[in-house]
Amino acid sequence: MKQIFKRYLWLFEFIGAAIIIGVGLVCKFVPVVLYFIVGTIFVFMGLFRIIPLVKTTEDKFLKWFYAGEMIIEVAAGVVLIVLAIKKGNDIDDSKALFGYIVGGILYLHGFVYFLGTSLRKDVTTFLPFLANIILLTVGTWIIASKGFTLSTLGWVILAFAILSAGFIVFSGIKNYSSYRNELAAKRITENVKVEDTKEAPTSDQIEIEKEDETNSNIDGDNDNAPEVTA
Repeated sequence: MKQIFKRYLWLFEFIGAAIIIGVGLVCKFVPVVLYFIVGTIFVFMGLFRIIPLVKTTEDKFLKWFYAGEMIIEVAAGVVLIVLAIKKGNDIDDSKALFGYIVGGILYLHGFVYFLGTSLRKDVTTFLPFLANIILLTVGTWIIASKGFTLSTLGWVILAFAILSAGFIVFSGIKNYSSYRNELAAKRITENVKVEDTKEAPTSDQIEIEKEDETNSNIDGDNDNAPEVTA
């Protein structure tokens, strides 16, 4: 199964790229979908991170902060999903609330991260450090701007979708080329095996050659035998 998936990985990559582009277009032209997507992301990020994060954190003070952040994140996701279900296509009326929720979650995530690394000496690396600076900055900007239009967010998501799909398609092209080269190499190997089979002598031919060699040796011995004179 693993070999089959690896061989046809290019197919899944092409399909995945098409789905990502489709989701990006839907987000741009059907704003209510943004509430479902962002809300689901918040819920998943909160639920799936809380247990591993709390278990691997030794500082009890940080454990409570991380747990609180996850709970707020899940609650924010649920609020966005409920808003999308209740308001439907009239969701534009809630764009300020949407902006405050998204901006608040981004700011909270950055705040808790720097609280842990700066005051509680939690372990980190450069990439999470840079990412949380960006999240803290973007969250502050969204809150200060009193939200943002769904059209703007739709364009941002569409741009990310196109960029992500581009990388996936590029990888898919490389994997498809490898797949075709593998098939070509397999055909060449099979042709070589067929030719070797044709050229290889059969067992009957080997027996005949052995008999001929034996007979020729006997004849040679008879020729070399001394003549007896009377």
